Amino acid sequence: MVRPLRLGTAIAFTAVVLAIATPALAVCGSYGPLTSIPQSGGRSYIWNEDVFTPQYFDHYVYGYTPPVTENLYGVWWRLGTGNPVEGLGDDSGTFDVIGSGAVYFYGPSPGYYTYYGGLLFTGWGANPNIDGCVQQADSCTCLLLVDQTGDHMQMALLAARSDATLTTEFAQPGTDGGGNAGPIVLRRIPKPQIVGVARVFPGEIEIALVQHPLPGIYDTGDCNCEEGAMFSIYSQEVQRGSPPPSTRDLSAWTYETNPVPLGQVTHLLTHACFSDADVYLAAEILFTTTEDGAFSTQRVTTNSTRIECGPNHVDMPDTIRPKRENRPLTPRGPKRR
Repeated sequence: MVRPLRLGTAIAFTAVVLAIATPALAVCGSYGPLTSIPQSGGRSYIWNEDVFTPQYFDHYVYGYTPPVTENLYGVWWRLGTGNPVEGLGDDSGTFDVIGSGAVYFYGPSPGYYTYYGGLLFTGWGANPNIDGCVQQADSCTCLLLVDQTGDHMQMALLAARSDATLTTEFAQPGTDGGGNAGPIVLRRIPKPQIVGVARVFPGEIEIALVQHPLPGIYDTGDCNCEEGAMFSIYSQEVQRGSPPPSTRDLSAWTYETNPVPLGQVTHLLTHACFSDADVYLAAEILFTTTEDGAFSTQRVTTNSTRIECGPNHVDMPDTIRPKRENRPLTPRGPKRR
């Protein structure tokens, strides 16, 4: 499994800025910056949706909710040549910025009382563990940022083209109301929508669901990094009437389906319960780059609504059971990465 590039750590100060240490150029012949701070001026600050404000706070208060959390992480890849297999393709691969210290957060100087959000500055030459490079202008780079606030998963998928200096600028058009460039706001990923449940056999149910298109797409280069986005469904059972799952960690969930395309099409899956239980579904979002793998959110979305399962499952009316011609989900199998 590919470990994502982590971009977050504890944030205890006002401005949140991602900075880069001295680049190691063993893999990439040039640094190739990736940044939300354009050379032409202006800057796009990064927020998650739960704390976004369209302009800086006039009076910073210590302890105020930071614009992103310590759960923030991300991964980037060059469109068309990214490969999640370590050592292959052009992507951030297994680059662990927490362990390497190549990207870090730092706070403002004492007496600095404005609080805009986060800024991104990293690059292809940041660490020798980064796979490949962008060595020509007009190359599309896709950057996936994921954050978690409580049980809400949020994401932003950034896409931009490199310029003649091999710099890829993710700054957005418009303004944030504080005189800066347009903000980059991580938006909540939709949970699987349950549209029908029917008993197939005692202890076995058929679930119809829809996974809606993604929010938080920021594409300034007409790269279309979101094309081919897919989702895999996971499930978690709890004792009937117990609180719903609170963790977004994939390891706590059961893998139900191989990846299928996002969209409005209704999908079917069958789930068996051997005792009375409540079932919740959640989705992992994936961006396929090769036939053998994909980059992903690495965590699951918010829970679906509760589904009763087991011998004493409450039968749902047949009128909400989807027709068989609807496209089924692929039966679960080995996870693709």
